[in-house]
Amino acid sequence: MNAIHAREQSGFTLIEILLGAVISAMLLAALYAVFQGLLMAQARANARLEEAAPRGQVIALIKKDLENMATPNGLLCGSVFGQHEGNDNQHSGGFPEAAGRSDSIEFSATSGSLTSEMPWGEVQKVSYYLDSGNDEEASTQAASRKPPASTMQLVRTVTRNLLAVNTEDEGETSVLFDNVESLEFQYFDGQVWLDAWDSTTMNNAPPKAVSARIDFVLDPARGLATRPIEIVCEVAAQKAERGSGAVAKPANNTPHDTAGENSGGTIPSASGKPSNGTKG
Repeated sequence: MNAIHAREQSGFTLIEILLGAVISAMLLAALYAVFQGLLMAQARANARLEEAAPRGQVIALIKKDLENMATPNGLLCGSVFGQHEGNDNQHSGGFPEAAGRSDSIEFSATSGSLTSEMPWGEVQKVSYYLDSGNDEEASTQAASRKPPASTMQLVRTVTRNLLAVNTEDEGETSVLFDNVESLEFQYFDGQVWLDAWDSTTMNNAPPKAVSARIDFVLDPARGLATRPIEIVCEVAAQKAERGSGAVAKPANNTPHDTAGENSGGTIPSASGKPSNGTKG
């Protein structure tokens, strides 16, 4: 009787304790992996949110400038000059060893803000280009005619005082994006998309529409490549003359952020590689 009672009061065996410990460790490891995954997903989402606000503001700013491109008149509104530079190969997808295009554009736009503090009108000279952020490096590249560094800054320069006596006034410069791999502009002349534009050889007229594409290098801090930006918009001065219609952006299958009218319309999309800037 005492032996039966002793067996009923006995505890777990060593094997049972070890088996329970192993099962508990496996459950804790699984829970830790799930929790760690949730933390990483939250960090990525927060980074996207922090990036989205200034990114959207820059897209709106570029689109506003391009849409309000002014027709050159030789007075306050200067010529439209878009220069094609860099590599015409396909975009490298965020890998810095294959730098892309380094286009630039300079034009007058009626996108200036009228304020009581500043005596300037709404017409301003605007330029967009890539810069290395290092004057010595930039001068070395220019002297050796080497392609720009793979990691660049997208820079916007605005000159409000168009009647300045001092010609050395380079305007106000601001950096819009860091870690830029490629900046590409295309110009629609009414028939085809061109890689370059010079209004002095285009009957002193701005393009019908402008397409801008910005590609980024791989961000080493996050290990992710920022999505490309593509902006396609119709120049308001030309749109008023032509009438209503939609702009179809140049064909590209890479995922990106877009801004502008890109449904089917009277301005066709570019097929294949754009023209080199000469009307065909």
